[in-house]
Parts: sequence; structure tokens; C-alpha cells
Amino acid sequence: MLVGLAKATIQTIFTLIIVFASVRWIGIFLLGLHLLAFIFPDQLWGFHYLYFASAPLKAVILVSAAVLVLLPNYCNVPRKLDNGLSNKDGSLRLIWLPFVVLLMSFLYYSFPIALDEYGDAFQYRNRLSTVVSELPSKFYKEVFSTEFLPSMGRKTILYMYGLISYTKDMTYEEVFRYAGIFSGVGFTVVWIGFVRYYLSSYKSQLLMIAIGLFAPFTQIFYGHNETYAPVFFVLTSWLALLLVQHKKGSTPLLWALLALLLLCIRLHPFCVLLTPAWILSVVQQYWNRNGSTATSVGYSTVLKWVIAPIFLLGVILYFFVLEDYKDPRFLDNVKDIDRLFLPIISPAYPLDRYNLLGLNHIVDYLNVVVSWSGATWLLIIGIPVLFRDKLSIRSPSLVILTTTLVLFSSLLFMMNPLVSMPMDWDLFSFPAPVLLFVCVSLVSQIEKLTLPTFLMPLALALLLVASPFFLVNASETPLSNRLESVGKRMYRTYYLHSSRVIITALGIPDNMTSYLARKQNILDELKHEAVLGRDPMYGNLLMDDGYYYLTVTKDYEKAENRLSEAVLYNPDSQFILDLLSEAKTKLSISNNESSKGWSDERIEKEGLNLLRKVRDYPMARTFFESVRKDHPQNPIFALYLMEACFVLEDYPAALEQAIFLVEQNYPNERKALRIAVNCALEAKNYSEAMKYSEIYLQSNPEDKTISTIYSRIKNGDRVEELVEVFRKK
Repeated sequence: MLVGLAKATIQTIFTLIIVFASVRWIGIFLLGLHLLAFIFPDQLWGFHYLYFASAPLKAVILVSAAVLVLLPNYCNVPRKLDNGLSNKDGSLRLIWLPFVVLLMSFLYYSFPIALDEYGDAFQYRNRLSTVVSELPSKFYKEVFSTEFLPSMGRKTILYMYGLISYTKDMTYEEVFRYAGIFSGVGFTVVWIGFVRYYLSSYKSQLLMIAIGLFAPFTQIFYGHNETYAPVFFVLTSWLALLLVQHKKGSTPLLWALLALLLLCIRLHPFCVLLTPAWILSVVQQYWNRNGSTATSVGYSTVLKWVIAPIFLLGVILYFFVLEDYKDPRFLDNVKDIDRLFLPIISPAYPLDRYNLLGLNHIVDYLNVVVSWSGATWLLIIGIPVLFRDKLSIRSPSLVILTTTLVLFSSLLFMMNPLVSMPMDWDLFSFPAPVLLFVCVSLVSQIEKLTLPTFLMPLALALLLVASPFFLVNASETPLSNRLESVGKRMYRTYYLHSSRVIITALGIPDNMTSYLARKQNILDELKHEAVLGRDPMYGNLLMDDGYYYLTVTKDYEKAENRLSEAVLYNPDSQFILDLLSEAKTKLSISNNESSKGWSDERIEKEGLNLLRKVRDYPMARTFFESVRKDHPQNPIFALYLMEACFVLEDYPAALEQAIFLVEQNYPNERKALRIAVNCALEAKNYSEAMKYSEIYLQSNPEDKTISTIYSRIKNGDRVEELVEVFRKK
């Protein structure tokens, strides 16, 4: 039943395409998505790179794309250039390929992401400037572990990055960047070598080389501070070797694929979905060895014996093991595995805007799927439609690649994008390399046929309008504008992490005037959607302003207003409540308002917040000096004032409060006298230090430190060194 339904669905889709649309109009529709992103940049985040590109670049790309679409007959390669690019057999001349590798190396090196907030890169930000000085004790045990746990891939790569940092004295930022460059160069070499081997026409080779090298997922190689660069290089190598093995029918290559498969799985758990492809390849290899001319690997067989059982296991896991169909989706104090899949039943507000079958998730997923490579999708859809009578879509390699694509895509549709899909594009790009190899497999069957004149120019136009991705991400202002757009989209849909992304976006250009103005525009835009008492992300945006006014500009009135508003939207945040309390205290101090009428508990809480938590010692001193005037006999406030003065190195003022503590025997006689001796030594008031040492020794004669201090002051023995004696103790 499942097999029949799947076949009927595929046939219906292609019938509708043939009846209602030409391939040309499909390509124009895909181009139109990039233009529509000029009107709806937030919603079409997978297509809006051109919108955020610089004006000159935007103009060049749009004009070039228009020429390719409108004048395909004039876009043919000139005969002279045609002879320079191709060999006598029609293949691409090898002499040009090193220049392509050098070009891509230059691009990977020159255009790193200006500030990487994508994926989990934000979690590594604090270690980017770190150079590993010592390998962890469990380094070799972890790296050479034979366990294939889901977390081992990232751990292994990070350990190797740490080893590079340790041996080459490089920061993590440099390691991430050069790992991307070397992985990108490896990807470039593998892709070019594979395309030249698998295709025979230089025009097909050029087109597929360009589509592969400038596919949006290759952003991974442009200074992305994540662990995906080596993963995608190895994944691409495996897929290339798979098709070479099918073409040659080589048994040794089949076992080489197994070894490389184990490496893939070790580097990332998603690669376990390549296992069916290897098993099917083994089946096909030994089926052919027995002399059969028919293929053992067909769509019906795969649907029945591979896809259907895996889907059934997925359903059991989703509904009965993990029970993610009713997952609450919050991320606090839970493991990633506990939030693996999106729920069907919407959780409570504000996380109710995103669920498995909701429009927001479907739109996001279509964004990421189509943006894997618009040019590739045009060829994958167009070739079967245009050449349906001459195309063999049942070849084992194509069946196996399509199966792999379905498995990757289905799993990712179910996945919970823990930092939102626009930001987690690296994870959701896993099917993109598979898509490229499906395309090459199709192109190899029709490259010697006469193609419609519009097809290649239209594919190049799609490639062109999608190509600014690495330029936008490498430039501060375009990246800032793009992340702002994505952050607003996140707030309205996935919700979690949206305030972090918006705040990071606004902070990329170092201009606080612009930052505050843009933030106000965002707050105004989102305010009608925010809900009082239940909107932590909106509250965090307000809190960010309040924190700036409190700690940077010292405008405590603005800080109090912003933080009071933040509490209205996020009343459960203790951090915001503490900031508001601090702002109120500092505003009271700056306005010279008396603490009369305050309870001792409130005074102590506000003062200690300044002194111990905020560590704003000048403000704490001012506060407790005011408090001492209103509460002259309360020794605890004298103790806090003494501490503030001591930290500020105003030791005579600290000694004055210490003397009061001695008079009050607070917190007790012994501690009060030691405080007085310490303050007197720091203030170089040796007569007072001797006085309080003598009193102290009357009840504590066994204290050798104070005894030494007393005797050396009395004898005038290197008294200026006594402060160090006390500090050591």
C-alpha cells in the first residue's frame, strides 16, 4: 500500500508539472522567489541574500541574470573560447582546473563570516581567542574510542582542533578558519575530479562544477566556527566514491566505501543514513556478479524493504519511545536528545507558533530545501520532464541516491531545529550534497542529447542570484541587516533564541547610536505581537537596553524605565529583577535621596548587590556613606562602607570605619581588631596598627602574625614590609 501510494504521488507530481507548467516557467518561478524576497525578506530567508547585497553587486547580478534568461541564444560560448576550454574529445581541459582550485582557496580564505552566530558557533565564541596549552587527560582515550555515540563526532573533531591549537600554537578561531579552508579545498578537488570523471561534455562539466562549488551549503567552508567542514568534505568524498564504484563495478571500492562510511558515522551521527546506500550497493554488486541483467535495486524494492521499515521505526520512536508528538519544546535544563523532534500538538504560548505540521515550519523547511541549490532543482525537475522518453530513472545508482535523499530529508523535516532553521542551516544542509550527485547522475544520461537553449542559461541565472551568500555573510553591514531580519522571523515563529540573534545583529556594526535606533524600531514593530507577563524574548530585548543605560551611559532613570518594562514581559527573570533593583538604588543615590524609611533588610540587599554582585565600588561607597548618615549606630553598614573604601584603596577612610567597628565590637572583638590592624597597615598609620595589635594580643597572645607586627613596629624593624606579612596571611 505504501509503495503504491508513493509511486502514485510521484507520477501525479510530474503529470501536474508537464500539464500545467513548462520547465522554463519552473525556472522563472524559482528566480521569482529571489525577487519576491525583496518584498518579503523575513519570510523568504532562504532567498534573500541578493536583497542584502551591496547595491553595485545587486545591479550586476540582476542584469546578468536577466540577460541569461531573456537572451539565451546570445549566451553561447564563443568558438575561440570553446576550443580553449575543451579537449578534442569534448571534455574540459585539465589545465584550467588548478586555477579553479586556487580561486576557491582564495575565496575561502578571503571571505570568512564577519561574526559567526550560525548553528552552535555562538557557544564557541568565548574560546575563539584561546590557545590550548595542555591536552586534556582523556584526549587519547576519547579520540581513539571505538564507541559510536551521537556526541562522539563533535567531540572527536573538537579534540582534533584542540590538538592543532596545541601543536601549532594557534587560536581556536584560526583552527576553525583553516579547517574550513582545507576542507573546502578538499571538497573542491573531489568535486571537480568526480565531475570530470563522470561527465564527458565540457559544458556539462563546467555547469556542474560551478553549481557544486557555489552551492549555498558551501558557506560551511567560509570561516564557519563549527565542526561541519570536515564532515561535509568526507560526506562528499563518500558519495563521489559511491558513484565511481557503481560505474566501475569494483569490489575493492565497495569495501573502501565501508571504511569511509565508518569514518563518516564517527564524524556525525546523521551519516548512519548512508548505511542503506552501502547495503543496496552490495546487493547490486553481487546480483550483477551472478550474471543477472536485471537490476535488483528498484524503487519498489527500496520502498518495501528500506524506506517503509525505517519510517515505521521512526513512527515508533516518535510516538511511543520519545513521545515527542506532545513535546513542550522549552530548552532550559534539558538535553538535546530530549528535544529531538518537533511536536504535533502545540506547546503552551509562546512556543505554540512552531510545530511539525504548522505553516511556519513548512515554510521554513521549503526555504531550506529549495535554497540547497535552485539550479540543481531546475535540472532535477527539468531533465525528467524534457527527456522522459530517453531517461532511465531506474538505474541502481539513481535509485540509491534518491533513497538517501528521501531518508535525509524526511529525518530533517521531523527534527527540532534547536536554534531555529534559519540559524541551523548547516545541519539542515546534509541532503544538499546528495542532491548534487542526483543531478550529476541525471545530467550524465542526457549530456549528449540536444538541450533546449534556455536550460543552461536559466540554471546559471539561478546559480548567479543565489551566489552572494558568502559575500553577505563576510560583510558587517549586510550580515547585520540579514541577522536582524532572521531574528524577527524567529521571534514570530520558532521564538527561542530570537532576542540573542537580534541583539548580536545590531551589535555587529560598532555604532551605539544606530544600535539603539534600530532596536527601538524593532521593539515598536514587535510590540503589538508581544504579550505581557509571558514574553521572555521581548523582555530580553528591553533588558538589553536597560543594561546598557545602567552600565555604560549611567543613565539610571532610562535604565529603570526600560527594566521596569522588561519585568512586565518577563516577570520570572531574577536577572532582570536584580538589574531593576540596582537601577533604582543607583538612581536614588545619584538623586541624593535619603535611605530614611527603608528597612535594614532592603538597605543591606541593595548595598550588597552593588558591592558584591555588581562590584560598582564607587557607587557602593556613595550609597553606604549616605546610609551611615541615616543610621550612624548600625555597625553592619560601617562594615560594608569599610569594605568599599578598602577595595578603592582609600585606606584612611577604611581605617575610620574600622575604628568604629572596634568600638562596637562588630562582628566580634577579635575580627574587629584584626580589621583595624589591616586597615592601619595599608594606610601606613603604624601607631594605630601598634595600638590595636597590643589590644588584640591581650586576649589572643598565641597569634604569631599580630605578635610579629607588634614587635617590629615597636622596634622599628622594616615596618613598611609589614603589610605584606598581613596580606600573606
